Amino acid sequence: RAALGEPMLYRYLHAPGKNASALQMAVAALSGNPDLCVSRNASAMEKLPLLSGATDVAAREAAEKETEAFRAAIAEHCTWHRELDGSDTLTVRHDEPEGGPGWYYAAVFTDDASAQFTFTARVVDGKAVPLEPNQPASGGAPTGGWSYYALNLGDDSDHPVEEVSLVLTATLGEPDLFVSFGEKLPGRADAEHDAAKVGGRSAYTLTLPASDLGTATRLLIGVQAEGTPCAFSLTATVTRRAAKGEGSGGSGGFPPASPPPPSLEPVLRLLPATPMAMDVSDAGVKNFEYVVPSPSTDLELVVTPLGGEWESDRPPQSLLPPKLLAVTGGPNEGRATPAHHDFPPQRTLFESSTVRDAGERNVDARGSWTYKLVQSSKRCRAAHADLGTASSAQDCAAKCRASADGCAYFTYGRRGGKCHAERTTSSACPEGLERADLELYALFPPWDEATSLRIAAQDAAPASCAAASGGAGCVLHAAVICDAPPCHFSVVAAPADQPIKLVGQAQRRVRPANEWAYFSVRVAKDATDVVLTMRVESGSPSLCVVETVDTADDSSPDFDSDDREDGACPQAHPARAADPKLVLQQSDVAADAWLKRSDGDGSFFTLELLPSDKRWCTSCSILLAAASPEAASTFTLTAVVGGVSPAGGGGHGGGGGGGGVG
Repeated sequence: RAALGEPMLYRYLHAPGKNASALQMAVAALSGNPDLCVSRNASAMEKLPLLSGATDVAAREAAEKETEAFRAAIAEHCTWHRELDGSDTLTVRHDEPEGGPGWYYAAVFTDDASAQFTFTARVVDGKAVPLEPNQPASGGAPTGGWSYYALNLGDDSDHPVEEVSLVLTATLGEPDLFVSFGEKLPGRADAEHDAAKVGGRSAYTLTLPASDLGTATRLLIGVQAEGTPCAFSLTATVTRRAAKGEGSGGSGGFPPASPPPPSLEPVLRLLPATPMAMDVSDAGVKNFEYVVPSPSTDLELVVTPLGGEWESDRPPQSLLPPKLLAVTGGPNEGRATPAHHDFPPQRTLFESSTVRDAGERNVDARGSWTYKLVQSSKRCRAAHADLGTASSAQDCAAKCRASADGCAYFTYGRRGGKCHAERTTSSACPEGLERADLELYALFPPWDEATSLRIAAQDAAPASCAAASGGAGCVLHAAVICDAPPCHFSVVAAPADQPIKLVGQAQRRVRPANEWAYFSVRVAKDATDVVLTMRVESGSPSLCVVETVDTADDSSPDFDSDDREDGACPQAHPARAADPKLVLQQSDVAADAWLKRSDGDGSFFTLELLPSDKRWCTSCSILLAAASPEAASTFTLTAVVGGVSPAGGGGHGGGGGGGGVG
C-alpha cells in the first residue's frame, strides 16, 4: 500500500545465473493510481516526496505539488519507470546499458490518498513464480518467451479441491495458456491442459474439475504468445469442499436433514477498469471484490453477457441475464447475497409491477421483471418465509417481488397455492435439494438493473466502513448469479470517469442523458486497422475518438501526458468533461471519420479507423468517449484491432523472484 507522501520502497538482488536474460518487475494496481520508479542507484529514491508523518493541509498540498513535479521529471530520476493503469510489466534486458546482475531499487508511489497493489520481481529464467489464489498477477513475455507460474494446492483431506479456475486476461498480444501437473514445465506440445487460442477472445477461463486434477498437489502454468510479445493478468481460484458441519443447514420448518457440505467458493479480486471474463456452465454464484479508491468517486460495476445470441445485432428479448448484487464494507464484510446487499437498493423491490413468465412468447426481459421455473417437484433445504396463498405462479412471483426481505427465489404449490420465499443464494441451492410437491422459481430484474450498478461516492466508502476496516479501506463485495445457465460474461469495476479497457469482448454501459462513458483501446505497432462496433439498446449515443497517446515502450497510457494527439472531440477528455451536448453539436460528423452518431434504439454501427486517416497511430492507446445528449442510453461497444493486435484484436486482420502485496 502506498499513499501521498508515503511510497513503498523495494530492493531486489538480481542474480540471473549463466543462461538467464532479463529481470521482470510486475505491478497490478488494485486501487488508486500508483506509479513505478526503478533505478540501480539507491539515492534516486531519496528524491521521492515524503510527508514524514505530517497530516496538516499545507503539508499535503506541498506533497501533491512535489509528487507532480517528480512525475513530470521521472525520466531524470528513474532509469526505468511506468505510469500504471491497472496492471503493467517492466522488463530490463541483460544487454541494456544499465541492465545485468546486482541490486535494483524500486519505488511505487502515488498522489492519491491511498493506492493498493501487488508487486513482483523475478528473473526471466524459466523458473515458475508462485501464484497465490484469488490474487491477480500481472506478467509478460518477449517474442517466443514464456512466463511460468506455480499454484500449490496442498494435500488437505478435510477440504479437498473441487475445482481450479485460471482466468487469463490479455492486455497486449495473443497469449495462450498451458498447464501441467508435477515438476515438468508445460510446453505447446506436451501440456496436459491448454486454453486453445486465448488471443481470439483476449480473456479465457480454464476450469479444471477434481476429475482432471486427480491427486495433483501442484499446477505448473505457462503463458506464451506465438510470434509476438505479450502482457496479461492471471488469476487462479481454488474451490474446496467444506468440512462436514461448516455449512449452514436447513431451517424454517424443514425436518432435520444432512445435505452435502457446500463448497468453499473463492473470491476473485477485480483490477480497476480491467474486464474479467468468466464461463459458468451450471447455475451458481461467482464472487468478486474491488478495493474502493480513496478518496472515493462514483463507481460503476457492470456485467456484460457475452457470446452467441448476446452479441448478435439484435439479441432476443427473452434472454435472461446474470444477476448482479453488491455490498460495501470492510475486508471481512461478507459476500453479497439476495438477503445481504446494498446495491441495487432494496427499495427497487417494493415498486408494484407485473412480473411476466420468461417462457411466454413476446416477453421483453430487457424492460420487465420476469420469473423462470428452475426446479420441478423440489425445493431448497434453506430457510423460507410464508408469502400466503397465490392464485398462480405469476401471482406468487408478484408477492415475492413485493417482499420486504429481498426475495429472489420462490416456491409455488399448484395444488394448494402455497407461496414461499426461498432464502437461498442461487437456483443451484447450495444447501441441497429435497423432494416436495412444489415448483422452484427464480426472479429476474430487467437487464439494466440486473447488470449495471452506479454507486455514489458516499455510498461506496461510507464513514462507518472506513472506521470498521481499521484503515484497510472499503471493499465492494459483488456477486454475479447465474440462474439461467450457461452464462458467459465479463465483469468490470471502475470509477465512473475512468476509461474501461476494451480487450476483445463487448462492454455494456448504461448512461444518463448527456454524460460521457469512456473506453481505451491499445494498438500494437503492426496493427492494420481498428474497428469499433456499437450496438444500441436505447437512446441515441454518439461515439468519438478523444485523443491518441503514444505507448511505444509498452507502458500503460497516460491520457494526461503531453505526448498526445487530439481526436475528433478533445473537449470530451475526462479532465475537461465538457458538456456532451455542446461538444457533439459543434462537431461535424461528415467532415470527421473519427466521430459517428447512432440512429437510435436498436441501431448497430461500426466506426473504422484506418492507416489512411490523418490521425492514425500505432504503438499507441486510443481514448474513446460515448454519450447520448437527449436521453438515457444503453449500449455495448466492441473493439477489434487488425493485424498483430492487442488483446484479442487479431480476429479479422490478418523465476525465482520476490513479490508482495502493497
